[in-house]
Order: sequence, then structure tokens, then C-alpha cells
Amino acid sequence: MPKDLTALEELLTIIEDETGVNGICADEPDDGSVGWLEDGPMPMTFGHVRRARAALDAMKST
Repeated sequence: MPKDLTALEELLTIIEDETGVNGICADEPDDGSVGWLEDGPMPMTFGHVRRARAALDAMKST
């Protein structure tokens, strides 16, 4: 496991900001899609983003 998680932190912060998971969309359900494409909902959900943050924070604390 790499000790420098800066790149992952930066990427996840961008995703959180763009999806609003820590702001206007903080109350969206975990299974809610973070956006829509021409042919339907994006496969990424708010739960994906929240679980990624929890996993990254856990890695940073060890």
C-alpha cells in the first residue's frame, strides 16, 4: 500500500465537490446515482463516493 495517498485524496476531493456529496447532495441515498447520461443514470452512486472516502480515511489513519 503506498504511503503517499495525495493523488487519491485529490481525486476523491474533486469527485466529492462535483457530486455535492458533502454539500447540497449530502442527504441523497447511498443508492442514488450521482448524475445522468444520455442513456440513463451514471453507474457511480453517492454510496460509492462515501465508501471511498471512508476507505481512504482508514488507510490514512494507519
